Amino acid sequence: MGRICLVGVSLGAYGARNFVMQRPKLFSSIVSIAGGAMLTKYANLISHTPSYIVHGELDKEVSVSESIKISEALVSAGGKVDLMVIPNMGHEICTKIFESNELYNSGEIYG
Repeated sequence: MGRICLVGVSLGAYGARNFVMQRPKLFSSIVSIAGGAMLTKYANLISHTPSYIVHGELDKEVSVSESIKISEALVSAGGKVDLMVIPNMGHEICTKIFESNELYNSGEIYG
């Protein structure tokens, strides 16, 4: 069986990270859109899984600082992270990112 790229959007991004902690060998990568992670102190448990993190700069539902915090924690733990903060976008990035080729062109993340 091939490995899977796990995508989480908003609250689902938090859940995706927690799920990878439970099944670390199942996933080739994590795509987190407008989310974060509950406990950055556990970043070392998922740092082996490449992360592509997307967040709207103006998000009022989930602060962009959540994505920045988990990104920094993952990098500090030795993880491979691609953080993309989209200027002038809010939480609507959750749907807009799927209309863009940017997400689909990140082949190195999908392993």
